[in-house]
Amino acid sequence: MFKTPQVNACCYCTEEDYGIKQELEDIKNILNTLISTLENGDYCPGPLSYPSDCLDVQENGDNMSGVYTIKPDGADPFQVYCDMDTDGGGWTVFQRREDGTEDFYRNWDDYENGFGSLEGEHWLGNEKLYNLTKQKTYGLRVDLEDFEGSSRYAKYNPFVVAGPADNYRLQLGSYSGDAGNAMGVCQNKQFSTFDQDHDTWGSSCALRYKGGWWYEHCHYANLNGEYHKAHPLMVLVSIGHNGKAIHTQLKFTEMKLRPV
Repeated sequence: MFKTPQVNACCYCTEEDYGIKQELEDIKNILNTLISTLENGDYCPGPLSYPSDCLDVQENGDNMSGVYTIKPDGADPFQVYCDMDTDGGGWTVFQRREDGTEDFYRNWDDYENGFGSLEGEHWLGNEKLYNLTKQKTYGLRVDLEDFEGSSRYAKYNPFVVAGPADNYRLQLGSYSGDAGNAMGVCQNKQFSTFDQDHDTWGSSCALRYKGGWWYEHCHYANLNGEYHKAHPLMVLVSIGHNGKAIHTQLKFTEMKLRPV
């Protein structure tokens, strides 16, 4: 056991001296209790507790946008970028394009596991999206910005990504926003990459448009398509606006989810 060092009694002990002595006695008792617990094997630390998504992070008191570790129910912990600024915050970001530095013409395994830099361009990973969206009811927000600095957004409620047995099929609910319902055709579509084609076209949309996506025949919006190097900071995307399909050159896209 822990023993308090012996100190010769002083001739003139003040009230402060007695207070210090009592504090030392309290520390000794705490240490002895801890030592006894460890020696008897009674101490068993529980598992680390992680937030399940970025809304949990926010509700735990962290209000700065940045990289955090989360753990959805039944999954291993992993890092995500949390957007704490947009539309009330608490958004778990799973896609970002901003400068063309990251190649999105990737195979099935890359899209399944994720790639890129969480603080820059990236795809979080289809398996992580599945683990996130199966634990709660989530909504999707898509933020877009063009070269003139004009921003638009689209929201879908609910937003669900199925598991690998169903090729990460996408389920989208009702649309709101001002970007147009371009992702509406992605409803109930399986994910496709150049090496795993699950679209409804006779050929491969992922091969033609050089990116993994929930293709139909092929798309109105393809935020993972080829970044055109000839035009810096540009992605060519079709957006349905006011019921019409138009093409808009975007320099920034971000997709994120939050419980509803």
